[in-house]
Amino acid sequence: MDNAVPIDSPPAPASAVSKHGITAGATVAHQPPPSGTPTPEHFLGHPMVGTFFFDGKPLGGPKTYCTGSVVHTAAKDIVLTAGHCGRGLERATHRIFVPQYRIGRSAVEQPSGVYPVSRLYIDPRYEANTKKPTSDLDLAFAQVDPNTRGKVEDVTGALAFTPTSSYATRSPSSAIPTTSVSTPTTCRSAAPSAPPSCQASDRCA
Repeated sequence: MDNAVPIDSPPAPASAVSKHGITAGATVAHQPPPSGTPTPEHFLGHPMVGTFFFDGKPLGGPKTYCTGSVVHTAAKDIVLTAGHCGRGLERATHRIFVPQYRIGRSAVEQPSGVYPVSRLYIDPRYEANTKKPTSDLDLAFAQVDPNTRGKVEDVTGALAFTPTSSYATRSPSSAIPTTSVSTPTTCRSAAPSAPPSCQASDRCA
């Protein structure tokens, strides 16, 4: 970050060289993608995936925060995010979740509205910004209040946890005691009109 330059700054002279030996302002030739690379296609996002905003990062401001995904639970009000994101939300006074966030639009113009975050669930063993085995616990569940349209899962749909037959990790299996090592989980989409059965996520209801 020592060499970061504001985007509105004038270009550096071609002869300027950084302390890392990289010529500032040098033009890098654009290389075509390898043969067979799919053509990217812009889409409007998934309705159950959104963005958090809180103190210092207001809706519509120049900064956004972490993303989160609505996950299926009996309570229909749980959003999965990263543990380090949950730590920031824990300390906030005002905090909201905006599904399928549209930059530049007001709260009433958002596709599914906004949902106040009422509570955070984070494993007490989790330590942020560490390389310890507990870094595997970098996840959090945010509970959100309904808005005028209803509970978040009823409005956006949800992802659901389902068993998988295999899981690869370089962490020692005994580093973080758990009862679900033999049945790790993956995610699948669930429409609000037909929520699937749920296993692990029901514990957060």
